[in-house]
Amino acid sequence: MKQAKKEEQTALQTLRELISQNREFDIIDLFSDMHAADIADLIDELDEDDRLKLFSLLDVEKASDVILELSDSSREQLIEDLPQERLTDIIEEMASDDKADIIAELSEDQAKAVLEAIEPEESQEVRELLKHADDTAGGIMQSELVSVKKHATVNDAFQAVVDAKDEMENIHNIFVVDEEEKLIGTVPLQNLITMKRFSPILEIIDEDIPSVNVEMDQEEVARLFEKYDLVSVGVVDKEQHLLGRITIDDIMD
Repeated sequence: MKQAKKEEQTALQTLRELISQNREFDIIDLFSDMHAADIADLIDELDEDDRLKLFSLLDVEKASDVILELSDSSREQLIEDLPQERLTDIIEEMASDDKADIIAELSEDQAKAVLEAIEPEESQEVRELLKHADDTAGGIMQSELVSVKKHATVNDAFQAVVDAKDEMENIHNIFVVDEEEKLIGTVPLQNLITMKRFSPILEIIDEDIPSVNVEMDQEEVARLFEKYDLVSVGVVDKEQHLLGRITIDDIMD
């Protein structure tokens, strides 16, 4: 712990020296191999002018990760000071649940501008997520998931994962649904590996992995993750339609 604190102080000292000398390329190089949470810790220690200057040096992908890790006060200041186009680009890079969280923090005018500027499908997804209370399963779920119909094969499931890998992180499960998009069961990703490619997906479905109702309190969701040692769970409405998923990352947050 002491070593980590010492390294953070050393990095902060180095950063302040680079800022005072206007060595932007060296700052970009310093940030290139750092985790978003570590960059956020450094930015939190700076004054307002330097925060904006440093944050503006990050590419959009890195900035979208860093802004989620900042303290509330730093994030609020940056949201207020960033140009609207830059803010929109950063939000558009996020997963749907993170988009919803950040947009919920914006002013009404900012939120409207972002929702109108991002892709219509993404905008609709975020609007749906914003309908749910923050402390429910619906409030912490993300709409990105991998699903296949019940008549699919293992090969179909593999292809669905391949198709989704550039749009999603942390694909743990494939959700199996019927023709009405009602959740039937879940297939852990590792279960696909040992099966013949053209085996019916229903042969390896795990019906014991629970799903959660969209209105379930987030604390109860967390208890289910702990009880069943889950890494991902489907979120359904009262008719069992699949709406989204919650991952262990969401629970940790």
